[in-house]
Amino acid sequence: EGKEAAAKLRARVQALEGEAATLGKDRAARDAATAKEGASARQKAEALSAESATAKHSMQAVKEKVASLEAALKAAKDAESAAAKLAKQTLDAAVKAGKDAGEQAAKEAKQTLQEVREKGEAALKGEKEAAAAKEKQAKQALEAAVKAAKDAAAAAEKQAKQALHELKDKAEAAVKGERDK
Repeated sequence: EGKEAAAKLRARVQALEGEAATLGKDRAARDAATAKEGASARQKAEALSAESATAKHSMQAVKEKVASLEAALKAAKDAESAAAKLAKQTLDAAVKAGKDAGEQAAKEAKQTLQEVREKGEAALKGEKEAAAAKEKQAKQALEAAVKAAKDAAAAAEKQAKQALHELKDKAEAAVKGERDK
């Protein structure tokens, strides 16, 4: 009976070790999913960065146009015409509106990019911490179960050995009694 109990406990230990291997595979799958989500967040951030670069490029084109218009204005100013004065007023208003719009677009793109980065990083950090905590709990529970099973197997084996020893002593005593008769 002692041997049978010890064999059952050994089988239980093997089963628990199998569960530990499965937990390891689950963790690898979670890590892969987390990495995939991180890559997606990075792609979004890169797309926003490209949009920001486009906004800056548009602003440069506006600046170049302004420079060209200012050159034309200088020539008109040299002629001291009333039309040149009116053109300057119109140009100033257009330059200000274009500059304000360009700066606002660049500012918004930068803010959006920062928000996406922060949200992506926070989400990744939260998921990694939760996965690590779950894995630690599972590992601790598994280790405790394996230890309990090993302890029980050792105790059963010890009891079996003691019972066997006692049986042997009794058998020897019986044989000795028979001899004495």
